[in-house]
Amino acid sequence: MDALRCRDHCEIDAVFEGGGVRGIALLGAAAALESAGYRFQHLVGTSAGAIVAAFLAAGYSAQEILEISRQLDFTQFLDPAPRWLPRPLAVLWGACRYWGAYRGDRFLEWLREMLLAKGVRTFADLGPEQLRIVASDISRGRMVVFPDEASYYGIEPAQFEVALAVRASTAIPLFFRPVILKVREEPAYLVDGGLTSNMPIALCDGPNFDARPTFGILLKDYDPYIIHHRPRTIAGYLAAQFATSRSASDRHYLATHNYLRTIAIDATSVPVTAFTLPKSERDWLEKTGRDAALEFLRTWDFTEWRVVYASWVHTEMRAGATPTPLPSPEGTHDS
Repeated sequence: MDALRCRDHCEIDAVFEGGGVRGIALLGAAAALESAGYRFQHLVGTSAGAIVAAFLAAGYSAQEILEISRQLDFTQFLDPAPRWLPRPLAVLWGACRYWGAYRGDRFLEWLREMLLAKGVRTFADLGPEQLRIVASDISRGRMVVFPDEASYYGIEPAQFEVALAVRASTAIPLFFRPVILKVREEPAYLVDGGLTSNMPIALCDGPNFDARPTFGILLKDYDPYIIHHRPRTIAGYLAAQFATSRSASDRHYLATHNYLRTIAIDATSVPVTAFTLPKSERDWLEKTGRDAALEFLRTWDFTEWRVVYASWVHTEMRAGATPTPLPSPEGTHDS
């Protein structure tokens, strides 16, 4: 670890991708970065990544969050309704009647408890632009970034509740009920941020984006030049369409210089909603995340990245030039 320890540019921005219970791997990566001497500044998260980003912004260390996750019973968040129905029927009823098998109330309560333990309730309790959470407004077909766009729903951005933003970002469609806000008295249904941007690394970029490193932490092999889908059945065809709608814009943005600042964690073997995950698999996810971060740090050089790629971003990209593709390993995923 000493050989990988940060010597300069140790303050970083970080973007955490969504992925359900695979988020344990995000914590493993974050803990490895902390151990190497990196300090998180601005944080962005989608879905499971929103939980990690919010807790880090609130003042938890990655190691603290890992300790919490090791003791956490994920099944406590599976709260179907109505309670008088047998559980399988209650789950089906919730999915059909309320567009979510589980209420998500217990999860929201837990988020509030954990954040309040660090003195955080609203975004006003955090530093300016310290945290951004991405959700999807399916009523209006748009990506929503909290707290920036809270005013769209009639709420002062600084007064928007952090736990509610995270709850909206983690509302896996048909699994958790959507968060319902109002726009001119009309309901707006907010769900999983991964539907519109699972890796919103662009939110950390701006005029001075290369002042400090930004790391994107991904829960899959996300090389933008690999073909991932080759449908063979109607189910595979539909799955490929859904996957493309979720990730096409992110893949486009992650091409060239952006992919070189990402930590890709291959955790696809673990289902997103595996809330009964055994300890052995939790440990594996944690280790996989740590190993991916350490592998990334072995070749990471911010000065070299900035010299080679920042000039392209500031000049050629502005002029509309076509980026030079990175070398692409071949591979397909049959569906």
